[in-house]
Amino acid sequence: MKQGLILGCGSVVVDVLKLVPNFKVGDKTKIIEQDGRSKKLIAGGVTLNNLVWSRMLGARSGVFGRLGGDEYGKFLLKEMDRFGVAHDQLHVIEGEEAAYTDFFLDQQPERTLFMFFGTTATTTPEFIRTRCAEAIRSAAYVVTEISQLPLDTVLEIEKIAHEADVPVAVDLDIAPSNSIMQYIGTAAQYEKVARGATVLKPCDAAATELAGTDDLEKAIQKIHRDFGSHRLVAITAAAKGSLLYDGKNVHWENVLDLSKVGRKLVDPCGAGDAYFGGLNAALNLLGFGAPLADIGTIANATAGICCSEYGAFPVDPETPRAAIKNLIAANRGAATADRLIPA
Repeated sequence: MKQGLILGCGSVVVDVLKLVPNFKVGDKTKIIEQDGRSKKLIAGGVTLNNLVWSRMLGARSGVFGRLGGDEYGKFLLKEMDRFGVAHDQLHVIEGEEAAYTDFFLDQQPERTLFMFFGTTATTTPEFIRTRCAEAIRSAAYVVTEISQLPLDTVLEIEKIAHEADVPVAVDLDIAPSNSIMQYIGTAAQYEKVARGATVLKPCDAAATELAGTDDLEKAIQKIHRDFGSHRLVAITAAAKGSLLYDGKNVHWENVLDLSKVGRKLVDPCGAGDAYFGGLNAALNLLGFGAPLADIGTIANATAGICCSEYGAFPVDPETPRAAIKNLIAANRGAATADRLIPA
């Protein structure tokens, strides 16, 4: 695969973060103020999250599609500029609302969220064909998702990319039975998207449901066999780590110990997105022939640093690369860290 721009289409969202006490269903309580405010705006969304984490590892990344021109859309553009994510192929639609999520996080940390799709939901196959096709063809690597983007639109992105021989990485962020499916597409479209991916990254719930087995090693091989000849399948499995399969070898990659670099788990939101960003950056920079252990180490380390901060987006653009490298060095040795993330 040629190195170059990782271009993504999918949910680009403002997370409206609200910290709350531990609570049970039915409890009535007020929101705890954070820095004198009841909420904090954080850039996010499955696609934007993974693109910015790829960018933090040195890969060029950009967004294409539609974005509302409201206050949230303007905030997101500023954040993309701050983190170096290109948006010249992202069409700002005045008078429309950008996607956002009301995000409640308690001290466990457990989370409850309410998503409003905005312009993500109105990104149609026709829009992709007429306004974004050239951008897809010129990319080195395209990423998209099953989360908020209509599935007929995802299928159009895959079609254009395959015609141009551009690899497509798809994040199966939800399982086929998730209630969100009623808004974005059918089970048949879900399976067709999975088959059309060059790289497939299902969460464990999506993988086990799609494969019909709770055994992740059997699931990953069945997905590769029955849902497309993927060049790589990677399943995220929370505290168990991640599982990677290239059609020949199955590799488990354990979670890296944050305590070795003086960090701890504070917010698991976005760990899968960060993992996907690390995975895509590793493939873009190292190539598909790289050892699965190397790809998995970069992806797991990226997810680990994400979990040590509030929100799915990096706190700032300066520290993530060094933090990821230090986490790898503390868990896998300095030589490995220097080889995977050179100065």
